[in-house]
Amino acid sequence: ENIFNTIMLQGNYEIKGSRKMQFTLSGQLIRQDAVNGGGNNDPAKSYFEANGKSFILGSSARLQVSQWDISFNYTRITKAGRFLFPREWGKEPLFTFLPRERSEGLGNVNAYMIKVKYDFEKARLAFESGSGLYILPTVSDFRYNKYGMTSYFQENILVEHTFSRKLEGMKASLLFVYKGKYGNDYVAAKNIINKVNVSLWSLQLNYLLHYSK
Repeated sequence: ENIFNTIMLQGNYEIKGSRKMQFTLSGQLIRQDAVNGGGNNDPAKSYFEANGKSFILGSSARLQVSQWDISFNYTRITKAGRFLFPREWGKEPLFTFLPRERSEGLGNVNAYMIKVKYDFEKARLAFESGSGLYILPTVSDFRYNKYGMTSYFQENILVEHTFSRKLEGMKASLLFVYKGKYGNDYVAAKNIINKVNVSLWSLQLNYLLHYSK
C-alpha cells in the first residue's frame, strides 16, 4: 500500500567550450503528497501525516575543466512539510547530498554544498572534497525536525584508487567525514552525542566482476 507519492523533475543546461571544458546549470523540483492516510489512520503511527506534503527546490552550477570537477549546490526544503526518504531507497537525490548526511525527516531547510574533485589519470587515483552547511529548524520544532537534529556543517574527504591488470574491476575508497554543530544555540546532550561533533573513517574495497556468456 502506498504511503506517499513522489514526483521529481530535473533539468540540465550544458555549455561546452573546448574539449576539456564544460559548464552545466541544473535545476531540481521534488514534490511529495501523502496518500492512504500516510500509512495509518492514527496520526501517532503514520509515517507521513494525513494530507501532508513536501516541496523541495534545488540548483547546481558545475564546471568541468580537464581533470577538475567543481560544483556549487543549493537545496531548499520549504515549509510545506517534511521531506521523507526511507533509508532502503539508498542515496538521496538532492544536489547537496554528502555521504553520511541525510535530509530525511526535515522541512524548512537551507543547505549549501561545494564539491571539488581532481583525477590523477595516470595514477588511476581520484581526490574529492565536499563541504556542506545545513541550516535546520530548532531541535524542538517537531513539525519540521523529526529526529531532533541541530544545524551542522560537514566536511568529506574521499580518496579512490581504481586497480588495473590482474586486479581490474577493484576499487579502494578511503572516506573521512567530520560533522560539527553550527550556531551558538544551546541544545541538550542527546541532540549532540552521535549526531554532531563527530568524525568517521571508512575504508572500502569494491570488486566488479565481469563475465561473458
